[in-house]
Parts: sequence; structure tokens; C-alpha cells
Amino acid sequence: MYTNKFDKLMKEYYRAKMRITSRLFYKDFLILILVLSLIILPSILGLIYIKLFGVNIVFWDQWAIVPLIKKLYTGALTLDDLFAQHNEHRIFFPRITMLALAHITQYNTIAEMYFSWIIVFITLFLILKMYIQDFGSSISVMIKFIPIAWLIFNFRQFENILWGWQISAYLSILGFVAAVYMLDKSEKINNWFIMAIFSGIISTFSFFNGLFVWPVGLVFIILSKINNKISIIIVWTISGILIWSAYFYNWIKPSHHPSLFFAVEHLISSITYLIVNIGAPLAFEQRHAFGTGIILSIFIIISLIFTIRNRYTAENAKWICFILFSFLSSAALTIGRSGFGVEQGLSSRYVTFTLLGVIGVYLIILHLYSKSQKCSVLYGMILSIILVGITVGYVDGVKEGGNILEGRKLMVNNLIDYEWTAAENLKMLYPNEDILRERAKILEEYKLNVFTSAQIIPEWQLLKRIQGGIMAIDYVGKKLYVQEINVVNMDKNIEQFVEIRGWAADDLTKDGEIKTFLVFRGDSEEIVIPTKKTHRPDVASYFGVKSYEQSGWSAILRLKEFEEKCYNISLRILRANGEEYFELAGDKPICFI
Repeated sequence: MYTNKFDKLMKEYYRAKMRITSRLFYKDFLILILVLSLIILPSILGLIYIKLFGVNIVFWDQWAIVPLIKKLYTGALTLDDLFAQHNEHRIFFPRITMLALAHITQYNTIAEMYFSWIIVFITLFLILKMYIQDFGSSISVMIKFIPIAWLIFNFRQFENILWGWQISAYLSILGFVAAVYMLDKSEKINNWFIMAIFSGIISTFSFFNGLFVWPVGLVFIILSKINNKISIIIVWTISGILIWSAYFYNWIKPSHHPSLFFAVEHLISSITYLIVNIGAPLAFEQRHAFGTGIILSIFIIISLIFTIRNRYTAENAKWICFILFSFLSSAALTIGRSGFGVEQGLSSRYVTFTLLGVIGVYLIILHLYSKSQKCSVLYGMILSIILVGITVGYVDGVKEGGNILEGRKLMVNNLIDYEWTAAENLKMLYPNEDILRERAKILEEYKLNVFTSAQIIPEWQLLKRIQGGIMAIDYVGKKLYVQEINVVNMDKNIEQFVEIRGWAADDLTKDGEIKTFLVFRGDSEEIVIPTKKTHRPDVASYFGVKSYEQSGWSAILRLKEFEEKCYNISLRILRANGEEYFELAGDKPICFI
């Protein structure tokens, strides 16, 4: 009898234990899923950010790749073209990447943004692997990795995220992180070591800062627990010397950059620039970045003192090198670019490099905290500063993304109409309008970038003209079209460019998003000019048709393209079916005198 009772009790005990174990396992599983989701979420937000704010437009430095695209298509591309200096950089690997993407995507620069995202994701993965190697993979440990993931994809880097050209910066960072990762696995001169050298080469020939892979890598080898250090140091050093020599062969300091002695001659300004640049990953405003830079510098000094005093240098060699690489990048920027002004040190283009320093000091302090609870306050302080910086980065980064979207949408129209667009509008895309017009012709010739879906002038003789459509010409330059008597005169000696504005709609389908074209007829000559869309809520309100909000149009006339005579003006409205059009004439000609 007692045996039966005991057996029942034991069965109940084991059942209860299984239920508790199952619940605990389920709870831990849910927590793990939540933690992994929080690590992955920033990368997903990065994709959404590109989707929302990315614009397919060739912008600023990207125009340098356009002649190479033509050489690629004509078979004239050489190694010298790929190795050529761009500013202070030699962007051999980014050029190859961008040319390949241009060929595959008809030079859709949004594809470059997504490719940069892939590079960042791989970089995060390598950092995660090194982190797990040092700290383990328990749930509590993985929770502490979450801030790193949010830093890596932080919208504080909005310029780099939304500008495909910055593949160069991301490739350089990936090359550096990969080199450290491979060196950490190199016990001798083996395949890992060879891959580390190749990673260093990629970093160096992607961005100027990649040159620092070699001295920083040497520091890592010296500090780490790698065996056979002498042979590895010798081969690594020789490789670095050869790469530096190749890099600076026929290298010329960019003429438009400030003097390299500016930093010495203006010491206070340069130190301010350096501190602002160090704090930039966690702040948007200059004064906040300066304060954050000072605090981060103090944290770096304290953490390194504790690390050296407690002989943790070998265990933290990777993270020390992150800080060193970041600091050398900031120092190089200070020497080369502080002459542009302190505000330039705040640029989001450089945040990708200085982020590594923030990650490095965070992980060293985390290591100290894992060894001693006495460092809990230090860890809490650095974590708090990082969390505030992350929040600011994402919130303000969304605002900046919206600004970039609006600005570059206008640039798309300006580029499509490059032959007619005013010089000041083209200079938003590139400082030299003549070079831009020349290279825009290449894009148009090969139907690349905005010209793949540009408003190409249809073959009107193949389309059917029908009755219908409504339109108005509002302004010709500063002149109100309806108020001019009989004729609108434009003096070519006074103005180089004139903007014509109005609205038009397909009244049969109530469509305000139709494509429109200005037509000028003089004698036997016919000039057709595509227009760009403008927002006209007043037209929508007047007719009570919401789609008419997009009925506005405008076009820039370059007056030298017109002969000194009068032209009858009309507007062609291409219907959504692409097979029919309306043509409505203006009631008075425009004369160029």
C-alpha cells in the first residue's frame, strides 16, 4: 500500500517537474526569439528605409563612373581606369562592383543601396561571430549584443545608406572587420592568414581609411594570443609595405582639398573637428557631438587603462583594434579635411568609420563588467549614452531621409530634362554643368538610370489624336500668359532660361497624372519638350477631382535653342493607354527676340 502511494507521489513529482521544465524551456525559447528579433530588426528597418527614401538618380561623385560605363560597353575599359585615384581614394573594388551593378540593373543606383545593405549585414554577422567567441551565446549575453546591431544599421548614416556611391566606405569597413576576424583565426601562415591579407587589400583599395588595416592589423597580431608571431608579423608587414607603395604610386593630393598643414596651423579648430567626428555617431548637432566625443574619449582612456592594468589586452585585442582603426580614420579626416570647417566633421558619410570606435569601447567595458561587478556603473553609463544616440539617430535619420527623398525627386526631373534645365538646378546634381550634360548624354544613349523609364518623346505619327482634354498655361517666365496681349515676347539677351508652368488633365477619365509635352511650331519647324509634374491642389479643389492634384506641369526653356522668331505653342496630353493623345493650342504665340 505504501509502495503504491510512494509511486503515485513520484509520478506526480515527475509530472510537475516536466511541466515546470517545459514552461521554463518555452519561456526561454520565447525570450530567445525576442532577442534574435531585436538583433535582426535593425537590418529589416534598413531595407524599409531604402525602400521609402531611396531615389534612382546619379548624384555628385557617381558621375565619375559614367564615362567608365561607356568604356565598359565599348570595350575600352582598362586596369588603369579601375585603379585611378578619386579624390584621395583608390576605389578599385567599388568601381568593379558599381560597374557590374550598372550593367545588370541599367545603372539603377537603388540597387547599389541594397548591395551596401548586404555588405553591412555581412559585417554585422562577422562582428556577431567574434562577439560569441569572446562572450558566449547565452540569452543574457545576446541581449547585450542588441545595441551593436542597432548601431551598425543606424540611420545616423543616412547619406551612406541612401547614396549608392558609398559602397566604397562599406566595402572598406567589411574588409577591415574581415581582416581582424581572419587574423584571429590564424595560428600560422595558413589559408585564414591569406584571406586576412586579401581582406586588407579590399579595404585599402575601397577607401583611403583602408590603409590603416595594415598598422592596426600589426597591433592585433602583437596583442593577440597568436602563435608563431614572428613569421606572421614579417609577412603581414611586408604585405602592408607593398600595398602602401602600390597605393601611393603616382598619388597626387587633391587640389581642391585644404592644406595638410591646416591642422597644425589651426590647432584648436582641428582638435574640435576631431572630437566632433568621434562623437558624431551618437549625435546630430555639433555641440552635442562635441560633448559626446569628449565623453567617449574619456571612456576609451578609462577602459584601456583598466584593460592594460588587469592584463586583458590579449582578450580585447579585436575591440582595441576597432577603436584604433576608428581613431586613425578620425585623425586622417582631421588632417585632410578640417580645413572645410568643423561642421564637416559631423557629416554622416564618416559615421560608418567612427561607429567602430563606439562598438569597440562598448565591448571592452562589457568585458570588464563581465569580469568584475565594480564596472557596472561604467557599463551602465556607456550603455545609456549609446541608447540615447541610437534613438536620436533613428528619429532624426527618418527626417533626413524624407528631405533627401524630396530633393532627389526634383533632381530626377531636372536630369531627364537636362538639355533644358537651368544651370543652377543641374549644379544640385554635380558642380560642373557642362560635364554633367556631356555625361547625361551617355546615360541617355545607353538608356541608363533615369532614362530607362524617362518621359521619352513618343512617335506621334503612330498614335491617334482625339478630341478632349483640358489645360491652361499659367506663366511664361514671370509673365502671366492670359494677361499678355496678342503675343508673349522673350528677350534672349536678358534671360538664358525661362520656365513655363500650367496644368492639364484627361477630362474623359478624370486623370491628372497624364504625361504632357510642350510643342513649339515655327514655319516648318516643330520642337517637342517633355514637361515634369508639379503639385496643383488648387486645380483639384476647383474641379472636385482628387487626381487633379498631380495635374501641374512645368518645363524649362533654354532660349539659345530657339531662333529669333515667333512660335505657336500647344500642349500634347498623352493618355494613360499610350495609344491616344489630345493636343490643345495656346491662344497666343511666344516670340524670341
